[in-house]
Amino acid sequence: MNYLLDQVPSGSRAYARLFRAHPLVLARMALTYLLHAHRAMEEGYRSAAYQLRPLFEPHTIAEILATYQAERTRIVQRGRAARLVEQALLAREPRTGARYHRKQP
Repeated sequence: MNYLLDQVPSGSRAYARLFRAHPLVLARMALTYLLHAHRAMEEGYRSAAYQLRPLFEPHTIAEILATYQAERTRIVQRGRAARLVEQALLAREPRTGARYHRKQP
């Protein structure tokens, strides 16, 4: 659970009780957050390439773009790891007809 908590905004720790009871909810939240972070890095990369060009030297632009690319790669790796955790949690869940609902005994 701590790994997934590290993937969502720090304020999400306020919902730790829910996440402990239903770790699959945390996995879904982490995946959603990482998906949007990935999209933001893609947009940042594209816009930096043309919006910042008049403001910085070419070597600085190259460094900025490399930073965006490195962060994008890191987010993709974190997303893959979170997806594996989600798949493991899904494998543990009994099949109740509802994909993310676990009936209590």
